Amino acid sequence: MNEERFVRDRVAGWEELRTLIDRASQAGLRSLGGDDVRRLGRLYRAATADLATARTLRLSPETRAHLNRLCAASHDLVYARRARGGVARARRFLLRGGFADLARRTAGYHAAAALAFVLGAVGAFLVFRDDPALADRMLGAHVRSGALRAAVDEHYIEIPGLVRPLFSWGIMANNVNATLIGFALGAFFGIGGLFFALWQGMFAIGGALAVYADEGVAHVMLTFAAAHGPLELTAIFIGIGAGMRVGLAPFLPGRRSRMTALVETARESVALLGGVAAMLVMAGLLEGLVSPSHLPPPVKWAVGGATILGMILYFGAAGREYGAPGRATQEDALRAKDRRNTGAHRLREGVQRQHDLRRFGDERHQ
Repeated sequence: MNEERFVRDRVAGWEELRTLIDRASQAGLRSLGGDDVRRLGRLYRAATADLATARTLRLSPETRAHLNRLCAASHDLVYARRARGGVARARRFLLRGGFADLARRTAGYHAAAALAFVLGAVGAFLVFRDDPALADRMLGAHVRSGALRAAVDEHYIEIPGLVRPLFSWGIMANNVNATLIGFALGAFFGIGGLFFALWQGMFAIGGALAVYADEGVAHVMLTFAAAHGPLELTAIFIGIGAGMRVGLAPFLPGRRSRMTALVETARESVALLGGVAAMLVMAGLLEGLVSPSHLPPPVKWAVGGATILGMILYFGAAGREYGAPGRATQEDALRAKDRRNTGAHRLREGVQRQHDLRRFGDERHQ
């Protein structure tokens, strides 16, 4: 095959691709109809195959440069659209209940983390209650200092209003870090996650609450945590449970192979972490802006009650269609069809490339 014939056979497709690129660049990708968008994808894949063939056949630098520019321009449009599609899928996953459905299906792991946390908190409260020496030795004197200060001004922590937004960001970072640690430890055969939840219950809640109760100000600590605590703790429990699933997947593969179970579980657990991150952002805003404020205690408790009610409604009802057999079957069929079409197109590209190479070799021998 000579270069003149190669260009002549394909130039119409290249020009059509350039026309679509120019339209999308000037008026945006939304200016293209559904058929044009699909056509853009097909022409882009054909152009990349032509570029690979041109490089293999060592065609002129001008032809290869033209194809390279064409592929680069269309690549930006095709994959920018996919990136926006990924953001849209993430938004649907959170807002339309995919996260809620996945959390429901894996609720046993999150409940186990919550149970370990509660056992740790109750145990530490009983151990440290009425034993100031042990509490100060294990928890540090700063906890009792905070309780004594709260006994004076009935306030858990004092944060100036202008600093609270920065405080919120610090809290978010700390909570995300704690959740990632719990996730990583949970991935260690599940045991690490339970130990982490137990430890957090003992020293983050139970022990401190015992010290505040000794000083008669337990209500101050509970009121501070009322607004953000339910949302924050639920997010952490889900994060720890997601890690536990990864750690136990090779041992509980079901009908799947151990590797398949591990890969699929890890993919779902990462999706859960995305939802957890959104919950922690909201909890951080509450903890930084509402919890340390001078709002009346009933208001803070009302905010906490509202978050509990919202979580009950979201995790109890949202996303039921994600588990519906009809929808799952339809989406699986569409994904399978897309994979088949992509595979067939790649096969045709490979066959065409081999055919071009053979023709080029025959013509050189002649």
